[in-house]
Amino acid sequence: MTDELFWIGVVIVTVLGLWLFVTVWRAFEQLRAKNGVFTRREIERGLRRLGQLAKQQGAEVKLQVFGGGAMLLAFNARPSTKDFDVVIKSDRDLVLNLAEQVALEFGWSKGWLNDEVTQTLFGSSDGKKVFSSSGITVEIPSLIQLLASKLTAFRGGQDQKDAEFILRAVIKSQRGLTLEALWQLIFGHVGNEDADWAHQNLIIIWKEVKGDAVDEDT
Repeated sequence: MTDELFWIGVVIVTVLGLWLFVTVWRAFEQLRAKNGVFTRREIERGLRRLGQLAKQQGAEVKLQVFGGGAMLLAFNARPSTKDFDVVIKSDRDLVLNLAEQVALEFGWSKGWLNDEVTQTLFGSSDGKKVFSSSGITVEIPSLIQLLASKLTAFRGGQDQKDAEFILRAVIKSQRGLTLEALWQLIFGHVGNEDADWAHQNLIIIWKEVKGDAVDEDT
């Protein structure tokens, strides 16, 4: 009987410890989100609520996500992001108004759903669905356009890591792809003003990923 009580006590303490850990971690995640740092769980919580609000109004939210949000939702390639950049493919005014309501409910920044990325994009593409819930669907663009957007907004550090990750995915999906051929694909998604900058950054990450000698005039 004593042994049984001991093991029952061990189980209870373990369960309580796990519950406390999860509770504290969730509170930490929510606190970080209020300070503009979003984990995948928090982003999905916000998107789910956005879809619920849209559904209540008989609407459907359709988003295409870029940047750190894409790295989280599509690849789970980083623990968090400070930006959630999207192209809104449904009623823009409605979506932004509902996003503000989500921000108010969760204590987030009003601009947590940022569609300013639209101003720097050229061309359009369809990618794969990375999140869906009642009233909302989120997709990423093609890998080529996702890479182009990273090369255009390149600031080194995390941007370089993200760009190299995407480049590896592109190379894996298109065997035998050369730097010149890749640049021709990317060029259609960058503006003339950003072309030199994007091309320079492509050469940097190509060297890191492929280790090839590169003709700078490519």
